[in-house]
Amino acid sequence: MKGKRVLISALAVLTSLTAIGYFGRIFARQTSPPATLGARKAAEPPRSSGVVVVRGMAMPYLAQGSGIPCLVAGYSSLYQAVFSDELMKHFQFIFVDWKNSFAADDPFPQAAKITIDTLVDDLDEVRRQLGHEKIAILGASYPGFLPLAYGKKYPSHASHLISIGTPPYANKKTDKASAEYWERDASPERKAAHRRHLEALSKSLLEKLEPLERWVMQYIRDRAICWANPEYDCYWLWLGKRFSLDFEHQYYSVLLADYDPTPDFQAITAPVFIANGRYDYWTPPKLWEAEKGKLPNLTYHLFENSGHWPMWEEQELFDRRMIDWLQSTKK
Repeated sequence: MKGKRVLISALAVLTSLTAIGYFGRIFARQTSPPATLGARKAAEPPRSSGVVVVRGMAMPYLAQGSGIPCLVAGYSSLYQAVFSDELMKHFQFIFVDWKNSFAADDPFPQAAKITIDTLVDDLDEVRRQLGHEKIAILGASYPGFLPLAYGKKYPSHASHLISIGTPPYANKKTDKASAEYWERDASPERKAAHRRHLEALSKSLLEKLEPLERWVMQYIRDRAICWANPEYDCYWLWLGKRFSLDFEHQYYSVLLADYDPTPDFQAITAPVFIANGRYDYWTPPKLWEAEKGKLPNLTYHLFENSGHWPMWEEQELFDRRMIDWLQSTKK
């Protein structure tokens, strides 16, 4: 079961912020498209970029959009592709390339020092360095635990908390529910598609790949488990991406091996937006049925035509739900 647990959680969209050290100065550079690029370019979301210096290591960031600041606890080059320009009229997403943790080169011995608490502290340090009194935090998949942990530890600085495709807890109960949901709910056609994908990318073939390539192709192979369209090939999202497998082991197999934050939900007072997909067999929506009432300021949406990525699979509907929630919770 543990091996399966590692696969299911590690196949989730990955994330993290650096867990050790102190942030240095931030060098920001505002950018705007020149007039010669035409109306299309001029209509793109405003962008600013800079470098965060952490323990002498330079890490670039991108701020994109014109709304409330929203720090994305995720891999910058992955998530930057899936949020719409329309949503960026209401949120300024902040993407940070955390090279000395998530995107570190293996071996990465510092990974063993990372905890949920240090990840949350780093989120708050980014907020402080960027000069925001309050900030929204967004996380997708198992990184979606971080916004809720931030709201618990830093309630006075949390404006909004957003978790997408995240279960309420990560433990053996999550694994059991995932397996049962697949067996009970997945159609014969979906299961047949999954079998075809397993045959096309066999274990013997994957073993010929480097470890990081193998991890990515396992994710692509299992697309029937996490996309509404069981044939959707999401390799375009992962092409050229890199990350630390040492960090992945620490986050998914150690920190989230038996993680249950639900006893702390009552203490999270900031507005919370949780989105699940009907066809997400990694994080079954039914897990939230008994937990919704524990969050005092929760807005929950189940996207009926989505899997693990509702912000991409049902982008227009997702945008409307997020924008309506944001407008209803602004003080």
